[in-house]
Amino acid sequence: MNPYMAGIGLSIMIAGPPLYGLVTSGDLDGEQALQRGGLIAAGCVAGAMVIQRIVDRYDAEQAAARRRAALGAAMEQARALQAAASTDPDQPPGTAR
Repeated sequence: MNPYMAGIGLSIMIAGPPLYGLVTSGDLDGEQALQRGGLIAAGCVAGAMVIQRIVDRYDAEQAAARRRAALGAAMEQARALQAAASTDPDQPPGTAR
């Protein structure tokens, strides 16, 4: 998901109704409402970007853990084949009993 769009959408949902209410009641003019909305949108976008970085880092760590596990399993299988081959010299390599 695009963090910019998520942050802007979130800011509209959070700040839109209160700012609209302040403008319609006359407590705030349109320019000030847009400035406040822009600040809120910037904060929400920054927060969404931080969350996206955390998710991306987690995904990368999980992929690395899967690769390490697959490599460990392959190495263990190679050791087992090597051990089996060294215990029975008459048996061809790669064949199990």
